[in-house]
Amino acid sequence: MQEQAVVTSTLPPLPSPSPSPVAPLAFPELREKAIIFEGQSEFTERTVLLFREMGLPENMLPLKDIVESGFVEETGFSWTVTRGGQRHHFAKADRMCSYDTIITSNITKGRMSNIKGVKAKELGLWVPIHEIYVDDSKPNNKKLVFKGIMGLSRSMSFHLFE
Repeated sequence: MQEQAVVTSTLPPLPSPSPSPVAPLAFPELREKAIIFEGQSEFTERTVLLFREMGLPENMLPLKDIVESGFVEETGFSWTVTRGGQRHHFAKADRMCSYDTIITSNITKGRMSNIKGVKAKELGLWVPIHEIYVDDSKPNNKKLVFKGIMGLSRSMSFHLFE
């Protein structure tokens, strides 16, 4: 099994916010080590910075109604809690995605792995996405590869998600 290096974020720390009504129940052991931000504007600003730093498309998680989001730099674990499940149509890619109330993943340079709470509609079925990574092996043709269950995968142009 290939070991991946965890990239340390250069995001400035935020002051400790008041506890969220949902997230502390799900991740109490991680809160001391995490950068935590609450609300839509902080989520949008911080996610764009983090994804840019990690080489991922800035608008890959177009979520609304954010309660809280957190990122543990030393492990790359992230979570996002919304007020309810939601769907988003990526117009450029012509793809529909579904997001649960709680979304988790591990984020490293060019990769989101162990994703929970994200599904993509493929051939009329909702397929859980468990990994997304950047394939930049061909110059001027950077791709995003979405891996689902049972080895299913699809690659699409990186620029469709910017």
